[in-house]
Amino acid sequence: MFAMPMLMKSNVGTIPVVTGGTITDVNIGGTNYRVHTFDVDDDLVVSDAVDVEYLLVAGGGSGASNASTASAGGGGAGGLLHNLGGSLRSLTPATYPVVVGAGGAGVSGTGQGNSGANSTFDGLTALGGGGGSAITAVDIDGGSGGGGGVNTSSVTSPGGTGTGGQGNNGGSAQASAVPGNRRAGGGGGGGAVGGDGVAAASAGVGGDGLQLNPDGTLRYFAGGGGGSGRNGVGDAAGGQGGGTAGGINSASATDGLGGGSGGANNNGGTPTSGKGGDGIVIIRYAI
Repeated sequence: MFAMPMLMKSNVGTIPVVTGGTITDVNIGGTNYRVHTFDVDDDLVVSDAVDVEYLLVAGGGSGASNASTASAGGGGAGGLLHNLGGSLRSLTPATYPVVVGAGGAGVSGTGQGNSGANSTFDGLTALGGGGGSAITAVDIDGGSGGGGGVNTSSVTSPGGTGTGGQGNNGGSAQASAVPGNRRAGGGGGGGAVGGDGVAAASAGVGGDGLQLNPDGTLRYFAGGGGGSGRNGVGDAAGGQGGGTAGGINSASATDGLGGGSGGANNNGGTPTSGKGGDGIVIIRYAI
């Protein structure tokens, strides 16, 4: 889905004058790169024409929260766009604003998860991940879709829809006539769909992200949040790439990876879902 042709090293032999972000020089697979990493909004200022590779990850969605007999879906991962190892993008001398999407805010009590914010660069837009579905059983689409939630014994959510080329769908929730057996879906990830809930067993796991090496460190980006069971029973793990597990409360997703946070359920209590992970933008070029 994300396969790219071989890289053409058009900058080799020159070092273009480019500023912005945190700048590091690394060797990846025998090629020397200058890497500009943005974890907050900034400008990439290009003084000399340069051909670049990019990675854009948007903010992840937060999981839903349910203080009821329902179960809450995990947040979808932020959309992911890249051309690493592929056809280069040519930049002429100019100032290029870089926007890094924040993760969706966590939710306390009962409510839908919040979608993450978009990341943008040079006309490219990675879409924020969809929040998890709560008691209303309304799906939230995004870069990757939020996980489905359970409302009653018969009303469920199939999970939000991911954006083609950026992410995957959230998993479906599973209803049950027995409140304690209701299980929510996991949020979609950059590399895999969110898992479906299985009644009386487990909620859906968060979809895994994509494993990439943009800056000398191989890691996963854009993992979905895990769905919740009920009162700590049947909760599911988050996906690789910063997604967190569902639970009575869920942890915030890892910033810089764009993962979704897990759904939260505490029937009779006050559950809280964690914040979705902030995104990242990385620009690199061979030197």
